Amino acid sequence: MKALTVCQPWAWAIIFGPKRIENRTWKTFYRGPLAIHAGKSKSHLSETLNDGTATPPDLTFGAFLGVVELVDCVPVNEAPADPFAEGPYCWLLEDPKPLPKPLPWRGAQLLWKAPEQIATILGAE
Repeated sequence: MKALTVCQPWAWAIIFGPKRIENRTWKTFYRGPLAIHAGKSKSHLSETLNDGTATPPDLTFGAFLGVVELVDCVPVNEAPADPFAEGPYCWLLEDPKPLPKPLPWRGAQLLWKAPEQIATILGAE
């Protein structure tokens, strides 16, 4: 399984909120389960998300939050109408599955190999 480190509050919004598009400057051909890791940085915090959803005050940093299915990667001009679509590439996400509790872990850049514990915790292969 691949993993992606995402800044908060966006990591929370992918697993627990309304965010089903992750924006990147690069495309990927990977499709399948994607573990979402909340980065340690607090530089992107805001009180509300693009769609007006309030950001919770108790965000987790430096840990895995859950897994989504990465179903496609399209240029922003081909993305569905969505307040989270900013591009230049939109990673289309579905079926968020939160972990029972956050799993502290060091993050990484780009796509990286998720620890086997994630699949074990979720009962996946």
